[in-house]
Amino acid sequence: MVSSTFVPTNKAEHILHERFVDADEASTVLGVHPKTLQRWSRQGIVPAHPIGEGRRKYWRYLVSELEAWLGNRTVQVRHEAR
Repeated sequence: MVSSTFVPTNKAEHILHERFVDADEASTVLGVHPKTLQRWSRQGIVPAHPIGEGRRKYWRYLVSELEAWLGNRTVQVRHEAR
């Protein structure tokens, strides 16, 4: 019997099949308020994907990108502390 569940064999395939999350879900990953995350998104601080046309955008996030950003930021802070 063949399983219908997709199991990524590498990181690129995983990202292609990863679902986007909204600011509420993404903010729990980073431990910040959703409004803070949205502000960081507008400022280009965090990896975010704008959805929509015009001035008002809805921001969506990939958890893997947020975790990588957080990990890089943690390493950078450690190096700066030395």
